[in-house]
Amino acid sequence: MPVTRLALAALAVLLAGAAPRAQPVFERLTRADGLPSDYVLAVYPDRWGFVWFGTDAGATRWDGARAVTFGVDDGLPHPYVTGFAETADGTLWAATNGGLARRTETGWEPVASPGGSQPIAKILADGEGRLVVAQSDRIARLEGARWRVLARPGGFGHQRGLLHDIGEGRLLVSGLRQPAALVLTPEGESFRVDRVPIEGLD
Repeated sequence: MPVTRLALAALAVLLAGAAPRAQPVFERLTRADGLPSDYVLAVYPDRWGFVWFGTDAGATRWDGARAVTFGVDDGLPHPYVTGFAETADGTLWAATNGGLARRTETGWEPVASPGGSQPIAKILADGEGRLVVAQSDRIARLEGARWRVLARPGGFGHQRGLLHDIGEGRLLVSGLRQPAALVLTPEGESFRVDRVPIEGLD
């Protein structure tokens, strides 16, 4: 339940900042309103005005009055949905515990990612609108039709750590099991990794 309250508070801020004097559409959304679960992992307002909720029981689209939920029968590779991102071409993507999915006209379709069906811990669109995903042992960016991949056999630390675009094609990774962050810079087919110490952390 605390996850749900936090997610809805974040949504209220997003909606309130969308237009002058805008009011949140709702104060609380639960299973009674159409969510498949009260355990909300992600909240994402898309470019069409819908709000998407990632839950442990599917992806739900909310239009301000009605909730529509999509699950495995609708093309999601797994019902546990951890995040969403929209790329420059307008495609909506979902991260799940069974891999990546892309929104279609009728539902969702699984999409192969470099980590296969491994859970996707983080998903985002970078500053150029390219899809970036993080799995336990790799970070990958979809550039056109190919993935630029950095694989790290030892993993990247806590899977819920930060993954952020910092411009010029670079990514910042933190949440490691050490007092440092990583800056990933495109190089060749992969990324160059530069370790940045964070003072004061032990």
